Amino acid sequence: MYNGKIAVAAAAIGLAALIGQTAPAAAVPVTSNMVYVSRYVERAADALQNDKSDYGGHRAAAITDINNARTDIANAIAYDSNHGNYANRVAVNSADEATFERSQVNSDKNLTRVQNYLERAINMLSRDGNVYGGYRLKAISDLQAARNQLGTALTSVNPNQSSDSNVRYSRAYIEHGIDMLQHDTTNYAGHRAAAVSAMQRADNDLLLALRADRADESVPSIQDLPQPSGWQRGQKQSNQNIVYARTYVDHAISMLKQDNHDYGGYRAQAVAQLNEARVQLQEAAQSR
Repeated sequence: MYNGKIAVAAAAIGLAALIGQTAPAAAVPVTSNMVYVSRYVERAADALQNDKSDYGGHRAAAITDINNARTDIANAIAYDSNHGNYANRVAVNSADEATFERSQVNSDKNLTRVQNYLERAINMLSRDGNVYGGYRLKAISDLQAARNQLGTALTSVNPNQSSDSNVRYSRAYIEHGIDMLQHDTTNYAGHRAAAVSAMQRADNDLLLALRADRADESVPSIQDLPQPSGWQRGQKQSNQNIVYARTYVDHAISMLKQDNHDYGGYRAQAVAQLNEARVQLQEAAQSR
C-alpha cells in the first residue's frame, strides 16, 4: 500500500513536470488529448477525495482505480515524450464545476458529477488512435472500474438513483442528436425526418420512465462528443452531420443497454426506437 502511494505520487509529479514543459516549435502535440484527459481524471479524484460519505467502501475503491488510471496516463505521456512526441498544456472548461455541500443528497450529486468526468475521459481515450505503449488501454480499464464502483456506491444508497442518472444523461445525448439533425437542410429521401421522429419517441419513453420512478426529470448538460476529422459546418458536410448524429444515438443505446432497471418497459422501448433511428441514419448516409 505504502509503495503504491509512492508510485502514484511519483507518477503525478512526473505528469506535472511533463505538462509544464514547453514543446519545441516543430513538435507535433499528439499527446495533447492525453493531457486533456488527465485533467478530467484529476478533477474526478479531487471531487471524490473531498467527499465525506463512505458508500460502503466503494468511494475509496473508486479513488484507488482513478489513481491507477492517473499513473497509466502519466506513463503514457512519458512514453510518447521519450519517443519524440510532446504534450501541450490544455485547460479543462470549469463551467460545470459546482461546489456541493456534503449532505447525503449532495454527495450523491458529487458522485454523479464524477461519473460524468470519467465518462468523458473514457470516451476521449477510446477514440484516441495512439497506442502509448499499451498504457491507454490500461487507463481505460482502470477508469471503467472506477465508474463501476461509483455506480455500485449510488445503488447501495438508492437502488434506482444510478439508473435515473443514466437515463437523464441518455436523454441529453438524444436531444443533442435531434438538434443536430433538425439543423440539417438535406432531406435524405425522408430518412432524416424518420430518424428524428424515432429519437423523439425514445426521448418521450425515457421521460415516462423517469416519471414512473418519480425521479428528477431535468436534462443535464453534456460535453460534445469528439467530431469527425476534417469536420466543417455547412451543407457540403451534411453527410458528416448524419454520421456525427449517429454517434450520439450509439452512445445513448450503449448507456441504456448497460442499465438493469426496467422502468416498466420504457427503457427497452427507448432502445428499440433508438435502434430504428440508427437504421434510418444509416440509410440516410447511403442515400446521397
